[in-house]
Amino acid sequence: MATKSIVDTRELNALADQLATAADKTADNIGVAVKKFAFVIDRKAKEKIQKGTRSGVTYKRGGKKTTRSAEGEPPKTDTGRLVASIRPVFFGRFSAEVGSLNNIAVYGGMLEDGTKNMAARPWLEPTLKENQGELSRLFDTAIKTGGLAK
Repeated sequence: MATKSIVDTRELNALADQLATAADKTADNIGVAVKKFAFVIDRKAKEKIQKGTRSGVTYKRGGKKTTRSAEGEPPKTDTGRLVASIRPVFFGRFSAEVGSLNNIAVYGGMLEDGTKNMAARPWLEPTLKENQGELSRLFDTAIKTGGLAK
């Protein structure tokens, strides 16, 4: 005689629904975390350029005495065009770039990486490195509040 067994999958279906909901919420939270981090980098990169002292050559421009950035220091605001060109751009749900946009982008890249005639004045890469902990914190929060981790 054959035996018959019945499995009640209602609890498994409910659990699968809960997992799907938590995954969707976590994905939404990660998308928000990416955007928040992009704005953090935007703000911090601008601060790095606008604030602090520099140790380069001192010169006069328009009757005002100013000091350039030295090799390895972030560039110092002069005209303000570089800072005005920095902004985050979002590509889909989980991707963002922060950098110098429009025709100033070439100038921002030359400052970041240097040229054959000018040493680098990095401003973006150091900002990213200094704020990696913030990205980890934002992702941890996104996962915990999404329901996939405690």
